[in-house]
Amino acid sequence: MNRLWVRLLAGFTLVALVAVGGVALLVNWNLRNLFEAYVHLAMRWRGVALARTLEAYYAAYGSWEGVEDLLAGETSLQQGPGMGMMGRLPRGMGPGAGPAGGAWILADADGRIVADPAKVARGTSLTASQRARAIELTVGGRRVGWLVSVVRLSGDSTLEAQFIRSVNRASLLAGFGALALAAVLALLLVRSITAPLRDLTHAAQRLAQGDLSYRVPVRGSDEVAEVARAFNAMAEALQEQTTLRRHLMADIAHELRTPLSVLRGQLEAMLDGVFPISAENIAVAHAQTLHLGHLVEDLRLLSLAEANGLDLQRVRLDLRDLLQETARAFEPVAEEKGVTLETALPQEPLIAWGDRQRLRQVLFNLVQNALQFTLAGGRVVLQGWTAASLPPGVAGRLAPHLTGGSWHVLAVSDTGKGIPPDELPHLFERFRRGTSKGGTGLGLAIAQRLVLAHGGRVEVESAVGRGTTFYILLPAAEAGEAPPSRQAASPARPIPR
Repeated sequence: MNRLWVRLLAGFTLVALVAVGGVALLVNWNLRNLFEAYVHLAMRWRGVALARTLEAYYAAYGSWEGVEDLLAGETSLQQGPGMGMMGRLPRGMGPGAGPAGGAWILADADGRIVADPAKVARGTSLTASQRARAIELTVGGRRVGWLVSVVRLSGDSTLEAQFIRSVNRASLLAGFGALALAAVLALLLVRSITAPLRDLTHAAQRLAQGDLSYRVPVRGSDEVAEVARAFNAMAEALQEQTTLRRHLMADIAHELRTPLSVLRGQLEAMLDGVFPISAENIAVAHAQTLHLGHLVEDLRLLSLAEANGLDLQRVRLDLRDLLQETARAFEPVAEEKGVTLETALPQEPLIAWGDRQRLRQVLFNLVQNALQFTLAGGRVVLQGWTAASLPPGVAGRLAPHLTGGSWHVLAVSDTGKGIPPDELPHLFERFRRGTSKGGTGLGLAIAQRLVLAHGGRVEVESAVGRGTTFYILLPAAEAGEAPPSRQAASPARPIPR
């Protein structure tokens, strides 16, 4: 009885049983009342003739003494003085005069019962309902009694009782038939309800066994189908996350293997005497340890950012200062490469709540990438705007993302070789270097997560041979506003050109 389909079937069947039983009782009660009313009506027509006979009897004898024999139809009325009647009363004027299930009660003028041959009266006086349907007996304009019909439907010999029993049998058979049909329909309904649940159970077991590709068949558009769709979406997300985790582990192993192999080879060569133990060879090994340290730190930072575990030290700051600091820091590198590094800043301040160190890290990463992919003679520009002062072309591209408050926009543009369109959707994935060499491949992923932790987003547009622009959208700080809580925004995506 612990199975869901058994409980549902039992519940539906019980409801059907109560409904069918209730309808059957109501129909039987109503039919019995209507049939009794019909029998009373039939007896009343016969009772009119009997009433005239009883009135003649009372007129002849002046009382109701001996009238019970007349009602029972077992004696005859002798013609009395002044009656003008002959010998024997018609036989059957008692109970047999009406329907076979009927009987008569005679009461005096005050309603006291004086004759009850069939012993059907309850008490010694007529009830209000009996008097309401009784036939009044009068002699010389004076009421002398009441004639009341009584219907008996509980016996075995009358046609009326047989009719009621046949109706009851038909109702009982119809009730059982309806109950059986309801049970069959309930079983089909229960099967249709529990079948998707069995599919969900089977799918959950398959997922628990490691088969993340299994999906639940979706039938219809009801609530159970919605649960199946939600389960499939969960399974798909789980499969995607598992795939990403496997790729991440493979990427980490690959990224660690190269510097470890170089470091091991360098040390073994020095131990075997192939390479002399010199400052130059030790510097090569030391560089690999530094690379490993950077990789581990980047992985730690990325995992914290993705888990919303970064402890941001938010302060009110002017984003123009960050742009200027970044430009000054990279001026020597740009000069060495022969690249022009410029800033284009607005007159009005760009005040925002942010962690200065983390936002500087974002800008450093983007400028470093821009300088790396820009050839000598090229140009890298750092810009900043309020949402209201954006150039028309930029405002049109970023308008869908500048809703729900005030925004500031920072941009790092270069005239480098650009990013191929097929690489743009994967630009912020871990260890995605594209055609670049060196680095950990985590810089853009970390930059994106740091901006998301500030409640902003990163957008990018690029054209091969013309250059790339990264846009950093950050919420503006209002006067007197408290530091906002960390909130997640939707991931970055390329801006269509």
